[in-house]
Amino acid sequence: MAKLDVLRILEDGKGDYVSGEELAAKLGLSRAAVWKSIRALQEDGYQIESKQGSGYRLEETTDALLESKILEHLHTTRLPVALDLRDTVDSTNTQLRAAAYAGAPEGTVIVADKQTAGKGRLGRSFYSPNRNGVYMSVLLRPNLPFDQIHFLTMLAAVCVVEAVRTVAGVEAQIKWVNDVLVDGKKLCGILNEAAVEGESGRLGFVVMGIGVNVGTTSDFPEMQRNTPGALRDYSSVPFSRCRLIAQILNNLDRYYYPYIETRDSAAFLDTYRRALCLVGRQVTVTRGDESYPALVTGLSDSGGLLVRANDGRTLELTSGEVSIRM
Repeated sequence: MAKLDVLRILEDGKGDYVSGEELAAKLGLSRAAVWKSIRALQEDGYQIESKQGSGYRLEETTDALLESKILEHLHTTRLPVALDLRDTVDSTNTQLRAAAYAGAPEGTVIVADKQTAGKGRLGRSFYSPNRNGVYMSVLLRPNLPFDQIHFLTMLAAVCVVEAVRTVAGVEAQIKWVNDVLVDGKKLCGILNEAAVEGESGRLGFVVMGIGVNVGTTSDFPEMQRNTPGALRDYSSVPFSRCRLIAQILNNLDRYYYPYIETRDSAAFLDTYRRALCLVGRQVTVTRGDESYPALVTGLSDSGGLLVRANDGRTLELTSGEVSIRM
C-alpha cells in the first residue's frame, strides 16, 4: 500500500525532510501519488510537515505501527510470527478467531492501530483509541487440555510485565489473573479465547489477546472498574510500540514452547508470583451471588489464588468462578 511505504521511509528518517522526488524515486511512484499518500496519512492523523524546497517531515513524536520496525526487534527462534497489521478493526480477537477457523497457522499475529469493539474479560469492553496503545492478538495451537488455559493467561501476563520492564524501564504488577497494573492503574488487559475439540476436550486453538495502554488516558471514558493508566506516563525512556510488540512476542517464544512441551509452569509462575500485587492485601471475593472479604496469602502451583476468609477458612480460588476487588 503506497501510503504505508511512504510512512516507512518517513519513519526511517523521522525528524528530517525527505523530498517528494526522493520518495517517488524510491517507491517507483509519481509525484502526484506521493502527494496523495501524504494527504491520506495526514487525514489519518499523522503529523507530517511539508516545506517547499525541502519535502516532507514526520514529527519525531510519531509512533507509527510498521511491520519492518517490529521485525527489526523480533528475535523469536520457534514462534513462526506472521504479522498482519491493520488500521482499524472491530476486535483483533474477533478477526483472528475467524482466521483461526479458516486454518491460519500458529504464530499469526493481528495488530491494529484502533479497535472499535475491543474485548475485555466477562463481556466488558476494552477502550482502544487510535494509535494510543498496543492492540494485538496471537494465534496459538497448543496441545493442552482446556483446563490448562488459565496458565496461558498467566504466561501472557508475565510476557507483558517483562516486556514493559525491558522496553520502557517500568516495573509493573499483576492483578490476578489477567490485569497488568502500574501504580494501581490498569495498564494492560489480557483475554484468551479458545476453541475446544469436541471428542478430546483439548484446545483446538487459543487466541491470545493483549491490549496495552501506551499513550494518554486523559480522554478515556469514565471506567466503573480499574482506573486506566498509560505506559508513557511512567516511563522515562523513549520507546516505540513496535519494539514493545516485538518484545512481547520474544518473551512468548521463550516461555510458551517449554511450557507446552514439559507442562512445567515454574519458569513463568515464579515471575508471576513476584509481580502479584495482591499478596497480603484484603480483597472482596465474589462467587456468584456471594461476596465476602478475605486476605490473599499466595498463589498455588496450579495457578489458584490462595485466600483466608474472615471465618478462618483457607480457600483456593480459580479464575473462572470469582471476581476480585482490591
